[in-house]
Amino acid sequence: MIDQIKKNQWVCHRNDSFGRWHATFQEEKMTSPWEVFLFMKQLYIAGEEESVYCVQRTEGKNAYSRSSGNSYIHHLEKVLHDTGEFIGFRDFSSGPRRDVDNEGFLATARLNYYDENGRTVESEVGDTGVLLMHLRPDKIRHSRNHMAAFFPLSLYGQRGGWLQDGTTYQTSLMIYIHTNIWLPKVRGFPSDPREWYDNSELALRHTPRLNRFLLRVKELTLQYGGKWELSTEHKDEIHWPMLSEDGIILD
Repeated sequence: MIDQIKKNQWVCHRNDSFGRWHATFQEEKMTSPWEVFLFMKQLYIAGEEESVYCVQRTEGKNAYSRSSGNSYIHHLEKVLHDTGEFIGFRDFSSGPRRDVDNEGFLATARLNYYDENGRTVESEVGDTGVLLMHLRPDKIRHSRNHMAAFFPLSLYGQRGGWLQDGTTYQTSLMIYIHTNIWLPKVRGFPSDPREWYDNSELALRHTPRLNRFLLRVKELTLQYGGKWELSTEHKDEIHWPMLSEDGIILD
């Protein structure tokens, strides 16, 4: 049964992701900081052009703020030129933790959701958990774990290099979605009856941009000699039929 009531039934999952895409490069690839920068430069351009991953600020050493008027790409290039170090991977943790706690790092996406009156709204969103708590205060008491603090789109990366045993490891990039706001159908909150809810009105507005972004990163990965795949690690059997190597299936 599909519920047609215009309420936000999507959630932000604390313990796992709803989908993840994986780019890996063998040890002979991505060995130079400048090579990594050129790859990530195209990724950031795609994220900004599709409005699904826009870095707004970082803190700590070599801090950045979009309010300075400079692009994040220009900032990364300047630091690389001055220090010889690509700092972009510092923005990514090595595993899925709460993004918004990551040293003041903030990345946003343009999302659609229902306001308190059931009207469709589009805005730039950084913390989907905070947004959902504002939109569904009735669910906070019993469903707080499904209002976890995550960016709309999360990136995690690891640079290749030498391990202590003398072997090398791959440079890799993972793209996660920890919220099912991107999906055309959602299960909703665990305190609700376990039925599907129609989320297609929202998904059809913003998910095509996510799919274009993923396709661009896939093509970029192959161009740089890497491997691209929809990860089967911790595979979510419920939502799996809506996922593909090229993004989210909307029809």
